[in-house]
Amino acid sequence: MAIGENSPIFLLLEDYSVMRAFSLVLLSLLCFKIQAENVYSHKVLGLYNSAHGQTEKENEIYFYLLNPLREMGLEVRFHDINSGIPQDLSDVRAVISWFRGGAVKNPEEYLRFIARVIRSGRKFIILGNLGAFQDSDSGEYISKEKINSALSLLGIKYEYQWTDNADFLEIVKLVSPMCEYEGRQDVSVSRFYYRFLRADRNLRIYLSVRRKDRDYEPSPVIVSNRNGGFALGGYTYRVKEGKIVMLLNVKEFLSVSLFPDAEYERIAILADTGTAPGKEVLKNTKTVLRWAKLPFEVITRENLNKMLPQDLFAFTAVGLIIEDDAGLNPAFFMPFLKRGGGIVSLIGGNFSNLSQLLALSEEKNEKTTIRGYRFREGFLLGEELSITQNDYLWEAGTSVPGRDADVIAYSYDGNTALLWTAERESGRILAWNWKAFRHRSFQGFILESFLFIRPVGIAGVAGVGTIYIDDWPLPMYNVIKKPLSVTDTEFYTGVWWPEIKAFFLEYGIPFTSLLIFEYNAVNSWPLVVEEFFVGKDRVSVLIAREIAESGNELGLHGYNHLSLVIYNDSTGYGFWPDRESLKEALLTAKEEWIRLFGESTLPVSYVPPNNIISRDGIEILHKVFPSIEVIGSLFTGRGTETVTGFGSDPSIPDIYYLPRISAGYLFKAGIRDSIVSAISGYGIWTHFIHPDDVFDTGRSGGKSWKELKRELGRTVEFVKHNYPWLNFMPSRKAVSVLREYERAQPEFFWDEEKKVLRVSSPPGFRFRIRIDNTIRIKSIEGAEIIYRYREMGAAVLKSTEGVCRLTFD
Repeated sequence: MAIGENSPIFLLLEDYSVMRAFSLVLLSLLCFKIQAENVYSHKVLGLYNSAHGQTEKENEIYFYLLNPLREMGLEVRFHDINSGIPQDLSDVRAVISWFRGGAVKNPEEYLRFIARVIRSGRKFIILGNLGAFQDSDSGEYISKEKINSALSLLGIKYEYQWTDNADFLEIVKLVSPMCEYEGRQDVSVSRFYYRFLRADRNLRIYLSVRRKDRDYEPSPVIVSNRNGGFALGGYTYRVKEGKIVMLLNVKEFLSVSLFPDAEYERIAILADTGTAPGKEVLKNTKTVLRWAKLPFEVITRENLNKMLPQDLFAFTAVGLIIEDDAGLNPAFFMPFLKRGGGIVSLIGGNFSNLSQLLALSEEKNEKTTIRGYRFREGFLLGEELSITQNDYLWEAGTSVPGRDADVIAYSYDGNTALLWTAERESGRILAWNWKAFRHRSFQGFILESFLFIRPVGIAGVAGVGTIYIDDWPLPMYNVIKKPLSVTDTEFYTGVWWPEIKAFFLEYGIPFTSLLIFEYNAVNSWPLVVEEFFVGKDRVSVLIAREIAESGNELGLHGYNHLSLVIYNDSTGYGFWPDRESLKEALLTAKEEWIRLFGESTLPVSYVPPNNIISRDGIEILHKVFPSIEVIGSLFTGRGTETVTGFGSDPSIPDIYYLPRISAGYLFKAGIRDSIVSAISGYGIWTHFIHPDDVFDTGRSGGKSWKELKRELGRTVEFVKHNYPWLNFMPSRKAVSVLREYERAQPEFFWDEEKKVLRVSSPPGFRFRIRIDNTIRIKSIEGAEIIYRYREMGAAVLKSTEGVCRLTFD
């Protein structure tokens, strides 16, 4: 029977992908060390202390911060900390305190409250006095360890050493626009010092004070980081001749504390998850960004309504996964674009409010199915790479690019624009007019889009190439098969095998070969190996031994060509009657393998027959062949075919999935584009060939072996020309490299001027950059360029130290 999306196999893989996605989420959190996602609302909580003489309308927040906050689009809800710790923070994005004294009720509980607020994704801003140095009821002072449990999250640590002797003090660092708003800082007037230590390498320091009578580093007293800000009392304002003189530029301080600039590469994905296309595009976007080591935050339409334009400042790029722009205002995105941000729309929809932003004309197309596409060179990664496809069918949106749009790709007939870009303020937009990102085969195009809209785009890249020879060695029957005039054994041993070995040797490509013992359809006892020995002089055995003893890899394709799926009565689908029969087939293959080649050569890799394997099959395979570390299924597939991403099995982490990206000898447009996407998105190319394709007109296209080999050469030369930085290796080594890549926890951090990019990673980590044609690399420290593209601003690099620095002009 035909098995569709409701089949047990399909549902199994969906569960599988969910588990895999969950494991990747955990990995991404570890990799990027990100706090909880930001909380969005139009309110902040203002804390005052009535024990200090403050009231709801008689406090510093009310006096000095209320108007600046309102100008930012924020309202303040006040709370008296003397009445207890606030319990409900559901409607606020941040908490601000401005206390006059250092004592509070239950200070330990208050310090824990500060930490909870920050760890919930909300900002905390402290002005004046921390207010928790002392218990107001008992008079007991709080230890610095307890104080620092909160302050360290704001990037500083408290170390006592108070003094009010101005003779001991001097200002070391001063950012005047921030700290001298209406008057000059003067320690002889402030006369206030605590020793604070810097506890965050990314801390922004606006004012620091040194104690001259101690050998201390300067104490940062006005600072901000991604969790909020801190401004010590005595340096925020002073009273002169009965008037308040604001030293701190409170609006600017609130801005940097509430809406910090992006310190590192981070993407906001504004997604409508209420539609099937939206969910599928989002899933593929998240998958490829995780692999590229690019942190992101998904913001739903509901949360988007709670955001302010300044919230986008924390991101370097924005992705839109929305099919309509109802309720969206282009003005929301303009401040982000003015600061050089980039926006990519990843799904073709029906847009009106954002038409000018996305470079759309007033004209609309009818939604229709379009055939083929043409990409001009300069967008996709490669050497002057332009691609044309004349048979891929895609669903177009209704958008038509406007006059200021620069069209990058059209439909094959040139009548429908597929992709365009435009400059907006100091930033750039990119708009896709299709829904093909629902399919995982274009994930690399998604990543390329995010790199394209950045002045400098960066992403991790694995740099791995693996070629499988599936069904080899195989049973040979000493018979003549059309279209050849010699026996299959003569063709394989006298022509195909010598020539394919020479082919891979010429291109410097080691390979992984997958042995199969039988092509029978036997699925119950007795299970024996006979066909493998039919070939003249037992040549299949000899070839297997040759591979096992070479620098290449010998893996397993199966006892026979029946997929490892147990028959299910309810669906009428399956190949093996029960678990025991399936297990016996694998045991038969293992026993024969040991007899022929020795236990030390047991296979490390396995490719499922018919590209199908069930959960039962994986578990039994692992029990019988614990040596197997690699399963090579499909990256994209149809029907009941097993589709996986790259990575470890969530239940059996010893098994790693290394699915094939492309297959066959023929260099077709679809194969080429799958290769481009996979290498652009993952830095990986896996390819399968079979020795018997010449006997199958469907797979050979009616071409001779000589023609097929020439076509395979075109494929390899295409990859070598456009991606010479790929390292080819057998599957076992590939998985070792990929596991190491996945363990890496890089950070792509920008300095304040956005001129220096710091990459923290293990030495040997590979990454690629894409730079705008107005920018050039001034210097590279701690990394080496593996390959620099000649005609586009792109390069692949490898770190040589734990931290490398790229400086740009």
